[in-house]
Amino acid sequence: MSLLGLFHLAIRLGEVRGRYTMDEAGDLRRQLEATADAIESTLDHAAQAATRIAEDWAAHDILEFLGSGPGRASAGYGAAKVLEAAGVRGYDQDVEEFVHLQYFAVDTTVPAMLVAPTNSAARSRVVEVAALLRTLGRPAATLSDEPLLGHYLPHAPGVAEIWQPLLHVAPLALLADELMRVRGEEPGRGGRDGWADSFNGSTTRDSAISAPISRTTTQRN
Repeated sequence: MSLLGLFHLAIRLGEVRGRYTMDEAGDLRRQLEATADAIESTLDHAAQAATRIAEDWAAHDILEFLGSGPGRASAGYGAAKVLEAAGVRGYDQDVEEFVHLQYFAVDTTVPAMLVAPTNSAARSRVVEVAALLRTLGRPAATLSDEPLLGHYLPHAPGVAEIWQPLLHVAPLALLADELMRVRGEEPGRGGRDGWADSFNGSTTRDSAISAPISRTTTQRN
């Protein structure tokens, strides 16, 4: 909902500043509205795939999420959700940066989720990275509108790349939920044991958030 609100704000700002016409702004809003149907379709088609991937990756305590452009935001969301829901350390990385960094890691057992929509501006590089993952023998899956690696977490086609982070929330949340289920976890570790301080959100809700004492105030005192 936060992202949806930001998209609407961006469209309105562009309209007011004369970046495009009222008709063009209306078309953007209609495109954004149409993502609701795509999300519903994605939920229907991604459920079984999310279960299969979660079952195969359940024993791993580290997962990587790779994306480019708007897909990098999706990768960040996926990494956050598996950590919150299943306690799995999720890391997100830009597709290009992966080639310069994590690609050289000695441990080739860490699963990778590659955000790989067919209409991405980085599609050619994503396809190359998929081939690199196969050569390394890395457990891997693609979040895409067509299969690219062994595992395939599908999303509905036809959504412009700029709106896709909204669409990707659905399959990535399903994956996090399935990982939580197969690992026998609870969100936020259930606020128990070493995490008891976080019960009912108290680690954030009860923060004093004290303002720092300014140097001027200190000198005056």
